[in-house]
Amino acid sequence: MSHNFSDFFQNVCNKLNNERLVQKISTDFSKLSTDCERFEFIQNLGLEHKLRLPCFNLKVPQKDSALSIRLRNEGNDAFIKRKGTKALKLYTRSVLHAPSCAELSLAYGNRSAVLFSIGYFEDCEADINRAIQSNYPDDLMFKLMKRKGECLSKLKRRCEAKKSYEDSLAYLKAASSLTDNKRKEIENNISQLLSDCQICQENVGPHKVSPGICLPTLSGKKNDEVFCASNAVKIHFSEEFGRHVVATRNIIPGDVLAVEAPFASILLPEFYTSHCYHCLRRSWSLIPCEHCCNVMYCSEECRKNSWLRYHEKECSILYYILQLDIDLLSESKKLEILVGGLILRHLQNLPCNAHEVSELFVEKIKSSTEVTLEDNHKLSSSLVEIGAAAYALLSLINHSCDPNVVRHSSGNKAVLRAIRPIREGEQIMDNYGYHYAVHSLGIRQSNLKGQYFFDCNCIACLEKWPCYQDLNETDFEKKFQCPDCKIGPMSMVKHEVRQRNDMQDSVTEVKILYSCKKCEKSTDMASLKEELINSSKDFRTILSEVCNGKRVDMKKLTDHLLLLDGALVRPWKEYNDCQEALKHCYALEGNCFHV
Repeated sequence: MSHNFSDFFQNVCNKLNNERLVQKISTDFSKLSTDCERFEFIQNLGLEHKLRLPCFNLKVPQKDSALSIRLRNEGNDAFIKRKGTKALKLYTRSVLHAPSCAELSLAYGNRSAVLFSIGYFEDCEADINRAIQSNYPDDLMFKLMKRKGECLSKLKRRCEAKKSYEDSLAYLKAASSLTDNKRKEIENNISQLLSDCQICQENVGPHKVSPGICLPTLSGKKNDEVFCASNAVKIHFSEEFGRHVVATRNIIPGDVLAVEAPFASILLPEFYTSHCYHCLRRSWSLIPCEHCCNVMYCSEECRKNSWLRYHEKECSILYYILQLDIDLLSESKKLEILVGGLILRHLQNLPCNAHEVSELFVEKIKSSTEVTLEDNHKLSSSLVEIGAAAYALLSLINHSCDPNVVRHSSGNKAVLRAIRPIREGEQIMDNYGYHYAVHSLGIRQSNLKGQYFFDCNCIACLEKWPCYQDLNETDFEKKFQCPDCKIGPMSMVKHEVRQRNDMQDSVTEVKILYSCKKCEKSTDMASLKEELINSSKDFRTILSEVCNGKRVDMKKLTDHLLLLDGALVRPWKEYNDCQEALKHCYALEGNCFHV
């Protein structure tokens, strides 16, 4: 029997079609008014026609000493072969399945060796401390304390490093398996490290740290009503849009409008051993749930909060949920229908209201040129979905195929920034996955109607803006907008000016002006054109640096975007390029994994 839900659903449809029941069932189902009634109807239908989800009848995996040891040994083999990433994954799985302090301490200890070798010294120290707390064997403790001393030296914590080296020498006496010669060799090595530690105080090389959560501050003051948002926005209501979010003042690109924690979030199962189950942060030194073999955490704090808030309830059945065995809801029929109805309600809400939690994968690609400088690498990056979350404020923001904000994830929190100027009273507009730059008008309208049940009337749809690849970049002159009316393009007109030269002869000078179709005012755009040319040249240099993975002054990007926004009629290719450069820089500040 297939374990794939899509296959199961197709089999159900085929069975009902063959029995000519689809029309009758659809009619009866449409008459139901509550989600509890709908759940009970489907449940009874399944019982009547023997339509049941695959029941795997599998035993829930328990903590397993033999499995933990096997995974640790495989990690040892990978580490010896200098396969650090593979060893790290195996040791983490060994930690997850370890049933007792004995196996857990050894798994932590071995993982600390990998973390030290790849430069994650803070994570290394954390694992060493966990190994000690889990009663690491006394006869091996000298190795652990020596590594801790080396780790603390790298972190410039010399006094603590000195103490660790001294402890290592003390524990060395308990290492009964060593020969006298080997003990003497190790003792000399540790003594030398201790001596170096006392002499050397500076010039320690950089070290790596696990990706942390560094949240930006809100632009302006905190909102008195929506605590996660800036006072630059407010929730508004209209008959046309319902509840939505609008600007209370003029907003510039880069302004942080909200930093929102989710009402609820979920990590995709394929990231259970690389990310924290609670905050969704990537971590190299995860700790396990103390009871199940499914989830892991970045810290004791996250493990505790997860247990108190929800994991205590789901821990014993999470394995079955992951296997789609939903027969374990309750022994009470009434309660089962209530829970089933609630689940159905959430399943209907999530496609239109949940947001993905993503992580930026960044990889350096060697250039084909023979340049030997740092510039011979370019970045290849992609956003990867690692989970999903429900956000109260973000769910109120409507869609535009030309959005004025962008979302990025920091852990499971969402950061909302402006990516173009937003005028006071203008609606804050997100993008629901269908952007004019990459999707045609027909695809956008069809998919938005099918999933979200509305017809999009944004400017990109109404004016039928072409996709990015179909944009023809013309001269600035053909895209100027009126400085007063903010509409365009303006028409080029030649204006003759008569004046006398030094010889008092009448001379006619022809000036190029640009006329607004609405106010009919003519404007000299020569200085603006020169400013655009210079700013565009600077932008191309910055864009190249962004593509090469270099840090840039983002104010120069936002200033260029402001200039383009006030001078030219959109769509305009360079406007999109500038927005994408900004979005990439902001993504680097959130969940980001450098491969």
